[in-house]
Amino acid sequence: MARMLQRFYKTFPDSEANDLRWVKIPAGMGDLPVRREFRPGDDPLDVAAIPGGMVIAVDDDTCFYVYGWNHNVALRSNRKEIKLNKGDVFVYRGDLIFAPVGNDTNNVCIHAYLDTPTSDRLENHQPSSSQRSMTLLGRTTHSALRGIVRSGVPGP
Repeated sequence: MARMLQRFYKTFPDSEANDLRWVKIPAGMGDLPVRREFRPGDDPLDVAAIPGGMVIAVDDDTCFYVYGWNHNVALRSNRKEIKLNKGDVFVYRGDLIFAPVGNDTNNVCIHAYLDTPTSDRLENHQPSSSQRSMTLLGRTTHSALRGIVRSGVPGP
C-alpha cells in the first residue's frame, strides 16, 4: 500500500508557481460563488494531470469552503471549511471545487497557479466570473513572496 501511495507524498512534483497575484476580498462582501479553476482531469489519481493552485494567507481567518476535487456537484452536505491564518499555505489540485468565505474585515491573500511539466494552462487563464468579485491587486515577484512568507509582512 505504501508503494501505491508514494507518488502522493510529493504534491505537484517539478511544479513552478506562476501568475502570482495579490487578491483582496473586501469587507462585508459575503461568501463568493462556488468555483473550480480547471475542468476535472481525465485521471483523478494523477495529481499532476492539471495545474494546481496555491493560496498564501496574508491575514488571519482566511476561509474557504471546499467540496472535494473528486466531486462534480457542490452539495452543502459535502462542504468543509478550511481556515488559514497569516502565513499558512493552501495547496490544491486545480479541479477542487471551492468558494472563498466572506469576512467582516478586508481579507488579502496571494494566489498562484502551480504548473507542472505535464499540465497545460493558457497564459492568461481566468477561472470564472467569481474572480471578478475579488479585487486583483496586481502581480508580485518570487523574491517579494519569499519575504512575505518569511517575515509575515502584509502586502498592499
